[in-house]
Amino acid sequence: MHFGQDVTGLAFAEDRGHWIARTAAGERFAGRSVVLATGSWLAPRVPDIRGLDRFAGEILHTARWEPGRDLADKRIAVIGTGATAVQVTPELAKQARRLKVFQRTARWILPRPDAMLGNRLLASVSPSRSAAERALLWAHEPWALPPVRRHVVTSLIEQLARAHLRHQVSDSWTRRLLTPDYRPGDRPLLVSNEYYPTLQRPNCELVAWPIATISETGIRTADAVEHQFDCIILATGRDPAVPVLPFPVVGRQGRGLAEQWAGGVHGYKGISIAGFPNLFFIPEPHPGVSDSSALLYQGARIDYALRAITTIERENIRVLDVTREAQQRDGTALRVHPPVDARSSTGRYRMPHRPGFGSMLYPATAVEYARLAAELQLSDYALDADVPGHAGQYRYDSAPADR
Repeated sequence: MHFGQDVTGLAFAEDRGHWIARTAAGERFAGRSVVLATGSWLAPRVPDIRGLDRFAGEILHTARWEPGRDLADKRIAVIGTGATAVQVTPELAKQARRLKVFQRTARWILPRPDAMLGNRLLASVSPSRSAAERALLWAHEPWALPPVRRHVVTSLIEQLARAHLRHQVSDSWTRRLLTPDYRPGDRPLLVSNEYYPTLQRPNCELVAWPIATISETGIRTADAVEHQFDCIILATGRDPAVPVLPFPVVGRQGRGLAEQWAGGVHGYKGISIAGFPNLFFIPEPHPGVSDSSALLYQGARIDYALRAITTIERENIRVLDVTREAQQRDGTALRVHPPVDARSSTGRYRMPHRPGFGSMLYPATAVEYARLAAELQLSDYALDADVPGHAGQYRYDSAPADR
């Protein structure tokens, strides 16, 4: 285990059948297999708003947040109403002199069933109980995750969200502004007990008028009102069409992953990439999930990676490289997976730059994905077990020239 290492590059040494990781300290480490668990790879989505570059104050993006930022007593604008906005708005309101949330699209928000856990309850948690709770979660996941498939569940979710809105917002006009005009599931459902009350604080305001332009001092909306700010916070999420690698990754024949993905992100089961053998992804390159926990998907991918690495070590496999045919077949299966309406009446889960290709991690349930990833199909991989390799991780002292 090596702590405090800043990896600056990863390259596959084909003649030796292992990966070389380079660090900022100038060290190089090699291993037969690599698991990439580096978090989201998506670039921040910056809205195309006229005049944004002219604003003289601070512009912050929630995807590039700087810890310790002091926003006390500032006039703050939040642009966006997605999951990040719902989380940061209550905290910002505690510091801001004045906070305005600019809403383009209202969102369905459900109550968060949080409760304080006492010491006695925490002490009662055992491994067997945790396993039972996980099993229960998986059993209910198909009903909780895809409400867009099950109209009865969709209706119940909408009723719950409307009741939550009525309970927390007394003003009828504000409730109308906060009521979505689409069915639950067309966009990811949000969960919060603090967002609605925050919008009704004396120092907070919801602005539903479209943004016309941004000036040096603030935001002008379509109703010709000028809103003055010290800071604009873009809570506009990440762009599913623009993956940003944490460092250069070079596979077989010197081909870079960024180059291979120039025409669009693709892979096999969201775990393997053709031309990048013995390399496994834990955060899938696509942006994530809609109405379930990403942890369910990541757990399935971790199990798959461990299964593959165990096989590599046990069978002394030098190269385990998914074939392009298997990768293409997997991509085709995603594209033809139940029609768009099975996930969204708006087609939100499709990549605009790649017609028919889902922008989600997997266009079905986490249970279905776990079944898909439960089996390591070696027939989908090209493998070479004839040349012995060096098992495990080791410091690479006689590395070849940079590739």
